[in-house]
Amino acid sequence: MGAGRARRASGDRGSGAIWLLTMSLIVLLAGAAASVRGLAALARHHAESAADLAALGSAASAVQGAADACAVARSVAERNAARLTGCQLSGAVITVTVTCPVSGGLGRWQARAEARAGPAP
Repeated sequence: MGAGRARRASGDRGSGAIWLLTMSLIVLLAGAAASVRGLAALARHHAESAADLAALGSAASAVQGAADACAVARSVAERNAARLTGCQLSGAVITVTVTCPVSGGLGRWQARAEARAGPAP
């Protein structure tokens, strides 16, 4: 060592690495949370679209009865990768409920949507 350099005794040696690791972990967790939220929003939009299409597709069959209308709704929902969980015909208005799994390894969560279709009032 040079004569002009004094050696400091400090307990802070290496603390920068700890701070860097901590901040990296926080950024990683924030990114994971944002990704999960984005996947949930996509699943919700997918469920809403599938419910709308199932309701509109089955509205024409509503005059033939609830069984036919719900069968059409189930078929349309399945073609849109959704599962029909509810179907109710009230007069000429059909109400359908569908669920879609949240993709990305989060299969235990489901997005749910409901839609109604029928003649204009």
